[in-house]
This record gives sequence, structure tokens and C-alpha cells, in this order.
Amino acid sequence: MERALKRRVALVAVCALARVWAAAGEGTLAGLELREVVDGRLAPTGTAVPRDAVRVFVHESRPWSMRAAERLIAVDYGRSGVLFDRESGKPVRRFTVADGWGRTHPEAFGEHRYPDEPLLVGPGVYGGRRDPAGPVAVASARFEGRVWRACQPRGFLDEVTGNGRPGKRRERLGSWSRILQALNPLCYVEAAEGQGAARRFTMADGLASNIVTHLAVAGGALWAACVDIFDPEREEWAEGGLCRFDPAAARWRRIEEIAGQPVRWVTALQAVGGELWVGFRKGGALAGDQVSYGMGIYPGDYRPVTKAIVVARLAGGKWTRYERSPLPDAPRRGSPRPGEDDSSTEKPTAMAMAGDRLMLFSQTRSRRLSGNWRVQQDGHVSSLDPASGRWGAFDLLKDFDADVLLDLAAESGEVLVASNRGAHRWDAASGAWRLLDPGCTLRNPSLGAVTPVGDELWVGYTNQSFGVIGPQGISRYSEKTGQWTHLLPKEVGTSCPVRRIVATASGDVWVVFKRRENRSAAMEFPYYDREDWWAPDGVGCFIGGKWTFPVTLEGVPDSVARKIREPGAKGGRPYVEPSRVQDLTAVGDRLFVAATSGVYAGPGDWKRIVEHPATHVRGSRDGRELLIACQVRGYTHLALYGLRTGVLTVKGEPGRRDGFWALDGRGGQLSEDAGAGRWCFEWVRIPALGPGIWVVGPFPKWAIHECIATFKAFWIASEGELIRLDRARLGK
Repeated sequence: MERALKRRVALVAVCALARVWAAAGEGTLAGLELREVVDGRLAPTGTAVPRDAVRVFVHESRPWSMRAAERLIAVDYGRSGVLFDRESGKPVRRFTVADGWGRTHPEAFGEHRYPDEPLLVGPGVYGGRRDPAGPVAVASARFEGRVWRACQPRGFLDEVTGNGRPGKRRERLGSWSRILQALNPLCYVEAAEGQGAARRFTMADGLASNIVTHLAVAGGALWAACVDIFDPEREEWAEGGLCRFDPAAARWRRIEEIAGQPVRWVTALQAVGGELWVGFRKGGALAGDQVSYGMGIYPGDYRPVTKAIVVARLAGGKWTRYERSPLPDAPRRGSPRPGEDDSSTEKPTAMAMAGDRLMLFSQTRSRRLSGNWRVQQDGHVSSLDPASGRWGAFDLLKDFDADVLLDLAAESGEVLVASNRGAHRWDAASGAWRLLDPGCTLRNPSLGAVTPVGDELWVGYTNQSFGVIGPQGISRYSEKTGQWTHLLPKEVGTSCPVRRIVATASGDVWVVFKRRENRSAAMEFPYYDREDWWAPDGVGCFIGGKWTFPVTLEGVPDSVARKIREPGAKGGRPYVEPSRVQDLTAVGDRLFVAATSGVYAGPGDWKRIVEHPATHVRGSRDGRELLIACQVRGYTHLALYGLRTGVLTVKGEPGRRDGFWALDGRGGQLSEDAGAGRWCFEWVRIPALGPGIWVVGPFPKWAIHECIATFKAFWIASEGELIRLDRARLGK
């Protein structure tokens, strides 16, 4: 009982601290506003949406950043930020768009940046955005009263690739070695003191190379990790290595060896527990050096052959070296690149002390065949017992229940690992990794369909990204209870993504399950082993409180006969393909299915009303016509089908002005050609709010939002987020 009382007192203290911490950031946070649009322009001022009128439901899985303080852990999930109690691991405060999250952030969460834009890519080149102009500091440290910064030019890789435009620069810089040689003269380390001019240091001042990726202060000294540059003409490594600054001579000194081992390819350099730890690779060859153009530069194409992973500790002026065999690269899916071999590309990237164990985070070549130089590499966590020199490894599925590890962070005695499933903390007592469960509502960030069904809101999930981020299934929100219930894939009967949810006038619910589409990707395929790519698709229904999947649509064929046209041949070669349901809509109590064999009307005995293969079908606002996207002579056309006349009218290519592509994610937004300008990506139109055009916002520019109106609320849906605006309180 005494122990329980202590926990209760501690939790009260933590909650009080969370309120104080949150209040420190709330002064800069601003919630949502309602504004009017007049003559296509947004009003300069608006009315604040009452806080009690807003409920925000989010999905929280992949962390953008993780920080720890004395009593709390702050995790930025992109759509929201959550404060966790360090003692219990429970969430104590959540920040959402209703608090202004996305535009400003409490200081506790640190810098808010996109996780898909790593600071350094490839051998150690800045890979972020070009704006703003000027140099960027990829590493910094404070030493002897001065701030030291390792600087690189912004946008160098964008200039190399030419943003997709061919040029002589791309032809000349056809390898990572050439890129590093061209980048090296443009980089430097600078030291600034107060408002005075900063002094620059380069190879002329003793640096092993000008491209510095890490700066660390340990043992009263300043250390720098310099990128190694391969000379293709001489076929040997030239610049690069580990350097230490000599204040007396105001020069850098290169460290040639550590405990008898030459120091090359330093990719991790940290002060851990007051000691210097260095992570580097042992080897001597270069297995790959090519640059692939298209979207960008593929990081897996630069492959120094790793013979061993080495970490070294400097304590009491003495070096101690530990090494182990490298982890093998995961096999690529698809055909290997020309000249690709099985060489390991593992490199250390971060370290942390967890009690008496060293946690090493390393990366290997990504399993993903396609992508660019912003692609996240596969992460691994291993442990080292410095006393015995023994290494251990953690299993991705067993220890993290994840498909990919993204990063490691250590602060205030906490060791945290980010994965595609969430933030994990090291529990020294049990010797295991524990997931920080934020208790989010949505099961998956990718919302496939959001539909009002009576006094409920039904949410179906899809998966338009690589990897298992969350389960599929269907979620239901009750306006009567204000609570969510979830139908998991086992209850639904399939883990196939939801394409469409429709409700008839009598209250029956029909759901189309369809595998994810190719959305502007050169190639779509299952990235992780656990992704259920071949889950059964089809149609399910919820009638009389009973769920049924799959539903047999009598009259809709299982297959369709087609012909392949061959050059110079008459007619074509016949073949048979499955007839899959692509879309579904309801007009009153009538249902209409779009399939690869045509459009069918039901339910009951389904009859074909359109012979052309169709991918989308919608009912017009007046309920007199069907809007159909169908294939006519090999091209997609917008067709209008009169429900009373039975006449099909084929028009031109469907566009956004037809109000057809609602599921493209812009159904609730103002169109750019309506004179609204770019601001329409930050503000969402609220229908039937009153005379005139009213919008709510602002929202982050990088997300696409859509408004769904129900009897009691307006719902704003976007990637990983559902915002409920209560109609009654909205008018106060």
C-alpha cells in the first residue's frame, strides 16, 4: 500500500510538471480559426474555434524526434506530440492541431523536422532542402568558449542531379567519389566567439578532409570525424579520418591509429558518459561507387567493403578497441544492380551507454530496390559489454515488434530507439526494450474511407506506404457514446485495405476491399516480410448488425475475356483475367458496382448497365445520374449514366472540376483555380456553416485535408488525423 501511495504521489507530481511544461509552450501555441472567403480571398482575421468544440484523433507510430528530461519523455509523432512519465511510461499530455501543433511546438520537443529528410546521406553529404540559402551546419560543439560548426553548402546534391534536367555537371560527377572531390573545397569548420567574425579551418589547417560530419568534446579536447575520399585514378583512399584540435598550435592533428588499427571511415563520434567513443569500419576496398539518376542518388550504390565494425573508447588517456564481424545486408527484392555483390555496407551511426552496456546503432543497405538518396537505411541495434568485450544483438521482430529501426537517441539517462511502430525505451531492470504506448485512437495513418453511417462515423484504412505501420480493419465512432470501437482484420475476414464504404438509405453498410494502388511510384511491391500483400479482396456488408465477408454478387462475373493486341496481327490473342470490384456507390437503396467487366446495379440480382471496364463510380448530387470513370478504346473517360433514361453519355477525360475525384483527397478543399491561391492547402472549406464561404484552419501545408459533414459534427480527415468539430459548439 505504501508503494502504491508513493506511485500515486509521483504521478500527481509528474502531471503537475506536465502542466507547467505544457504551459511554458502554450503561450506560443494557437488553435484553429474560422474565416470567411470573400471574392476568392481569405479574410485577414477570423474567429477562434472554441477548444471544447474540437476533438482530435490521431495515429502515433513513427517518431519524428525523441527527447528526455528529468521526469518526462517528449516524443514528436509529426501529427502530434506526447509527453510520457518516465517512471510509469504512461502518456500524461498530448499536443494536437487544436493546440497549434504543426505550426509551433513547445520547447520540450526540440526541433520539428521531417524524418524522411536525414541530415547526412551517402558517405556524409547534406541531403536536406536547399531553402534557405547559405551554408548549413551538419555538426556543432562548444569548446573553449567558442561555438564550432561543420559547414556544407545547401542543395549540393540537388545541383548534381539537376532536379531531373540533364547537364554536363551530372555527366562529370558520375560517382560518389567525384561528388566528394567536388564538395570538399566548398566545406569547412568555423569557430565563432560572441559577435566577432568566425575563423575557418580547412585541410590547410590540418583537417584530414574539409567534409566534417561529427564534432565532439571529450577529455578536454575537440574531435572531428572527416569523410574519407577515394581517389579513382590512383585507386586508393586519400583524405579522411579522425582529427583532434591542438589549441596551442591552433591546428588540427590527424589520429593515424587507435590501438594499432588504422582509423578510416569514421561514421560515429560521441562523448558518452564523459568518455570519447569512436565508431568506424575496418576494410580497404570499394565495392560500389556509382550514382544512379532519376529521382536522386541511391545511398546503397556507395559501398566501402566492411570487414569489421570497430568501436574505440578513450578513457584516462588510454584507447581501448572492440570489434565484431559486420552484419550482412538484407537481400534486395528484385534484380540486383549491375556489379552488385554481397559485400556488407554496415556502418555505425550512434552510441549510448545503458547502465554498463554500450548500445550501438548501425545501418546497412536498404532492402528497398527503388528510392533515392533520402531513403532511410535499415537500422540495427547491438550491445557491447566493455568489461568482457562480448557483443550481443537485438532482433527486429522479437525485441521491437517492428519492421525497420530508424534512429537511436540518449538523453538524461534514457536510451530510446525509434521504429516504424513507435518509440522504444531501454528497461535496464528487465534487460528489454519497452514500447512507449501513446494510446492513440486511429489504428493506421492511411485513411482509405471516412463515411457517416447513421449516428456513427466509419473509418477504413489503406496502406499507401512501404512497411507495416499499423493494422488494417475498420473503426467506428459513436455519436451517442463518444467512443470508438474497432473491427480488426480477424473480425473483418481480411487485412486487405479498404477502398470504399457506402451506406444505403435503409442503413445497410457495404465495403469494398481492394489492394493498394500504384500512386506515382515507379514500382510497387511489399517492402517488409510481414506485409500481407495477397490478402483477399472483394466486398463485405453489415446488415442487421451482422458482418459478412466476402459477399457473392450474383450476376457479377468472376472473370472477363479480353484480347491482347500484337503488332501486325489481326484481332488479338485471347486471354482471361479476374473481374475485380473496383468501386461502389449508393443512390438511395440502390447499389452500383464498378468492376473490370463493367458497371452493375443491385443489390440482389446484379445486372450490368455499362459494358466498359470501370474504376470509379459516384452518384450525382441530384441523384439522377452516375458519374463513371471507364475505359473506352484504351483511354479513361468520364461517362454520365442516366438512372431514369438508361442512356450512357461519354465525355472527355475526367478532371477535378467535375467534382469526381473526391477520394483523391481534395473533396473538401477549395480549388486553386477559384482564386484562392496557395493558401487553400492550409484552410478547409466547411459546408453549410452559413451564408457565404467559410473555412477552418490553418493546417500544415504538407498535408491534404478533406471535410466530411455529419448531423452533429464536421470531420476534417487527413493522413493520420481526424478532427471533429462539434456543430452546436462551433456556433457559440
